[in-house]
Amino acid sequence: MRYALSLGLGLALLGSAPPALAHAELLRAIPQPGSAIPTSPSEVRLQFSEGIEGRFSGVEVAGSNGKRIATGRAHIQGTALVVPITAPLPPGVYRVNWHVLSVDSHKTQGSFTFEVRP
Repeated sequence: MRYALSLGLGLALLGSAPPALAHAELLRAIPQPGSAIPTSPSEVRLQFSEGIEGRFSGVEVAGSNGKRIATGRAHIQGTALVVPITAPLPPGVYRVNWHVLSVDSHKTQGSFTFEVRP
């Protein structure tokens, strides 16, 4: 009887455990991945599903030739990672490469392109 009671209590406690935290997922980006925009963006903004560690996260923007674009220092705004574009981008295709460390210590990375097309 004690065993059954202990087993039942243990299962009840397991069933009420909070869900495990997941990786920070990219929810949306500005500019939108795959988009064509008429003017150069002033920043790249990446919105994630959970908090991220700014010291261990980053964004790189590169032209179609692979050359890095000059950007300002990336910073955190809530669950967003924001990097200012320091000079207007000429027409062309750009790749955004990002990596983040979520507050629950999971690493995530990805990339997408956008085009400046006046």
